[in-house]
Amino acid sequence: MAAALACYSLALVAMAATAHAKGPRAAWGGALFTVSDLLIGLGAAGADFTGRSLLVMPTYTAALLLLTLAFTAPDSRRAPGPSKDSGHAKAPESAVSTHRDPSLVRGA
Repeated sequence: MAAALACYSLALVAMAATAHAKGPRAAWGGALFTVSDLLIGLGAAGADFTGRSLLVMPTYTAALLLLTLAFTAPDSRRAPGPSKDSGHAKAPESAVSTHRDPSLVRGA
């Protein structure tokens, strides 16, 4: 049982860390998910207190909502891509030469 609890605890920590890397909304979702599971664990361990069972579902539901919103929202940190109006990426200014080599011009 101890090994299973240790593995599950490690999975919770990994989930919370991953959520934190996604941003504040996901971080709060990960924290609430951890709190919800902690409340369940306290009950299973016999460390019950008044209102514990009433807190499990609201924290779990809020956690799922925040995590879902965080991971399905459009990401504003995307890498720049091709221009949407032309469908082609524009060449950087440094790649466009304004110098004309006289040997390349006809009749020179």
